[in-house]
Amino acid sequence: MNLEFRIHAREGKARTATITLNSKRLDTPAFIYAATYGQVNLIDPQDFPSLGIDAVMVNAFQLYRSREWNAIQKKGIAAYTHLNDQIVMSDSTGFQIMSYGDSRVDGSGKIAFPRIEFPYALPSRKTKRSSVIVNDEGARFFLEEGNKLIITPELSMRIQEGLQSDIAMAFDQCHTKKDYATTKSIMRRSHSWEQQSLNTHNPRQALYGIVHGGFFEDLRRESARAIDTMTSTSKPQGFDGYSVGGYMGPSNKEIFHVLDWVLPELNPNKPRHLLGLGRIPDLFTGVEYGVDTFDCVEVTKFGRHGWAFSRQPNHGTHKHIIEIKKSDQRGDTRPLDEECGCAVCREGTPQSHTRCELRALLTSQEREEKIKGMRLMTTHNIVFISNLMKDMRAAITEGRFAEMKKEWLV
Repeated sequence: MNLEFRIHAREGKARTATITLNSKRLDTPAFIYAATYGQVNLIDPQDFPSLGIDAVMVNAFQLYRSREWNAIQKKGIAAYTHLNDQIVMSDSTGFQIMSYGDSRVDGSGKIAFPRIEFPYALPSRKTKRSSVIVNDEGARFFLEEGNKLIITPELSMRIQEGLQSDIAMAFDQCHTKKDYATTKSIMRRSHSWEQQSLNTHNPRQALYGIVHGGFFEDLRRESARAIDTMTSTSKPQGFDGYSVGGYMGPSNKEIFHVLDWVLPELNPNKPRHLLGLGRIPDLFTGVEYGVDTFDCVEVTKFGRHGWAFSRQPNHGTHKHIIEIKKSDQRGDTRPLDEECGCAVCREGTPQSHTRCELRALLTSQEREEKIKGMRLMTTHNIVFISNLMKDMRAAITEGRFAEMKKEWLV
């Protein structure tokens, strides 16, 4: 494996660059789309290039549990799901430690507010019982089928090696809001697991380390320095890139504090990824502070649940978000975004639909019509975010990123 990271332009801390590996190229800043089972929900892989999908994030935990696992590891996830040109990242199962544990109990995630209070996040699972037990050896999952699964750093690396993903993530313990002592203990455990990940990882695959420390500046800085200096016999250069993960603060507005603490401690000549956050303000803040790539399930999940991105601010609670299922969209004959060039918004294309037409599809009792509406909404959201990242790259190159951010987030 030879991951090449080349920086092309800077504006302040923001930068454009290129990640090249395995004959694949990713221009950054870039968005990594959620593809849990190696597929983006409702989207045909042959349409990925036209939609701007250049990279995806697959879910190692779910793929390992799937019936197709034996077939997948024979071919690799890219060949199995026809991801011919996309860079494939894989998670480490660390996020599932949170989603099967903390977030089931307290209803929160990487930021503190409960999901039930945030309208465009989905409710947590009905159960309020943690389904995972963690110790220094690894994580024991108690699954819905009554089975148990123990994930260790070594097994996480073997699973991701079986996926043959281009970029693997070190095994870590993701968590929600914790007190200082608990956060420090979890951070140290994650560091131990990440060192084991380096020691047992296949050097032919790129590997990212993950910075933890919650919303505590000293812990975040300590974690960043630890991850930056970790090495192993097979990887004397250490991690090929970095991810910022775990609890990020009381609300999305505080993300910039974590980035300001972490990024200066990391080698500036390696790529930086922000795990699991990808709303429009997060993207602008991350890029402003020097993040290169992002992943988040919400871009596609929003589409499936009737939320569309738009350049035109709606002056409501959720800026740049349109709730298509609301009654005020019933007679609206405008496209989702009058400035968008996607096939759903562009008049005259077979996929072209107005807001009221999309509302009718999404609220239909006919399954096929509802799925069609979800597919169209997902298509729009993907193209919207792909174009936004492309525009950011151009703005940084031309020295006008700060101006662009102000126009969007004023």
